Amino acid sequence: MGLSSSGKFCFLYQIYEADAFRGKRVKFRAAVQVSGEGYARLLVRIHRLDGSTSFRWDMGISPIRPGPWALYEISAPIPPDARDIELGIQDFEQGIATIDQITVTYSD
Repeated sequence: MGLSSSGKFCFLYQIYEADAFRGKRVKFRAAVQVSGEGYARLLVRIHRLDGSTSFRWDMGISPIRPGPWALYEISAPIPPDARDIELGIQDFEQGIATIDQITVTYSD
């Protein structure tokens, strides 16, 4: 799946209920390739029942730069009071981000 930000920012994501995964760890893994003048970042965000965020990582200090395909992974704990899990990819500036081989796994 390709994602192109013709301006400043583009975001593709999925949010789903965390009920069945509370107390586990989620691992979001994907192959990503970026071309053009921009960069991309994978994102995992976990929200609690009260609306607060228990975990957020968007690769802000290590974005995906233009180059060959590479695998990236984010692992996060899912707290007992988790409401939902958000997984996605962000594309910035004049880049084209392509994502493939997406896996989401859970472990105790």
